[in-house]
Amino acid sequence: MPGYITYINEKNKWGYIKGYDEELYYFEFSSLRFPQEKLANNLEVNFEVNLNGIILYALDIKLA
Repeated sequence: MPGYITYINEKNKWGYIKGYDEELYYFEFSSLRFPQEKLANNLEVNFEVNLNGIILYALDIKLA
């Protein structure tokens, strides 16, 4: 699914992606499939979706 990074918590290594479906997806840096140094707000990405109990979770995050 396409989307873009909307929030990054560098200290705790997590953030949010806003999908083009307007939903927010939580992610952890361990799901990034590109160098962490390229991570930035508004960066366009593609990702897989996993419904992890209560929240929408982004996995296998790649640069768009």
